[in-house]
Amino acid sequence: MRQPRDAAALRAALASAHEEALRLVQLTEDLLLLARTDRQADPATPAGGPGTGVAPVLERVAARLSSGSRGTQIRVICPDERTAAVAEGRLERAVTNVVHNALRHGAAPVEITAEASSGRVEIHVRDRGKGFPPAFLPVAFDRFTRADDTRSGPGAGLGLAITAAIARASGGSYGAANRPDGGADVWIALPTTGQPPG
Repeated sequence: MRQPRDAAALRAALASAHEEALRLVQLTEDLLLLARTDRQADPATPAGGPGTGVAPVLERVAARLSSGSRGTQIRVICPDERTAAVAEGRLERAVTNVVHNALRHGAAPVEITAEASSGRVEIHVRDRGKGFPPAFLPVAFDRFTRADDTRSGPGAGLGLAITAAIARASGGSYGAANRPDGGADVWIALPTTGQPPG
């Protein structure tokens, strides 16, 4: 506004401002979600409920993220009977963050699997990239942390932190490792029954 601009320049400036506003809105929502899970004022686990069907959520995430990247290969392996004791929106958010991270910093094909393990369902997202820098693995789920090399880029460093917060609020766990044959394996393990987190 301090200097004259033609219509094209004004449109570009407005588009840039709009993009930045959307990023700020997303950052605010992310911080609010973390604050709620910290205080457990907005529990992620539907107490006493039948649980959320995992397969439809994983398929939806894969379809949405595949459509945004031409040629992206996301494969889902999940039996229909798998359930998780977490609200559907929270499960989708947690998985979306991990898959988005794999697509941004890893390499296709990306594989999402759900496996039963001791009363829990383990959801793994595996990619074929270079993996995490070894020194970064212990802090990968910390807030505002990003790796220095292949897994750095735009963003606030909250994606995996939010996934971890959702897992904790649901009474679950999470982890990340580099695969011996290349790429990263990020997982969350969630209870399969609607018991309150302990």
